Amino acid sequence: MALTCPDFDPLFRRFHQDIYRLCFLLAPGSQAAYHCTFKTFLQIGPRQEPFPTPEAGRDALLGHALSACEDYYLRKLRRRPAREALDKLFPAPLGDGLWALFRLPLKKRAAFYLLRCMALTPEEAAGVLGVSPARALRLAEAGAGQAAEELLALSLPEGQADILLDEIYLRFSERSVGLENRLLAIRAAWDRLVPWLALGLLLIGAAAAWYTTTL
Repeated sequence: MALTCPDFDPLFRRFHQDIYRLCFLLAPGSQAAYHCTFKTFLQIGPRQEPFPTPEAGRDALLGHALSACEDYYLRKLRRRPAREALDKLFPAPLGDGLWALFRLPLKKRAAFYLLRCMALTPEEAAGVLGVSPARALRLAEAGAGQAAEELLALSLPEGQADILLDEIYLRFSERSVGLENRLLAIRAAWDRLVPWLALGLLLIGAAAAWYTTTL
């Protein structure tokens, strides 16, 4: 299956660093961030029509990045990397504000990056996060301003970015990525549903136990 998205190369060149940094913030570690960035760009490759605006392509990528990082945690339990391990991946020592940001819930980290690092409007960030603009602003309030500067100093080396692009094109030449994306979406939807099903079963069990005690 060929990569058919008309905007793919311009979007990759313009946003691959932001997508990588966002993925690093949400799935800390260079290997996890690289994997999630790879999955993000795979999602738009099968698209047949150009995006109506560069901003629409950007927002689509950001939404796919958020989903890729959520799926990263849904598949198995992940331990947060130690501060010393993350410190080695940044060009300067990891500040207390950035370390505190890494410890926040995923959606708060995402809101911080969209609003503080990419300078999206509250309305644009809200569209990506699936919340109201006011909620997006509240989510982003938790991070420290210095953390944005430290995050923006992080980058995917140019040679590694070229390798990433080559790997994406190779994946499309070898597999039916569109079909894979649909199957992965079904699996992700099921992974999100499982906790609710488990909760439902617990509630049914609790209701049955309560009913038994009242007989």
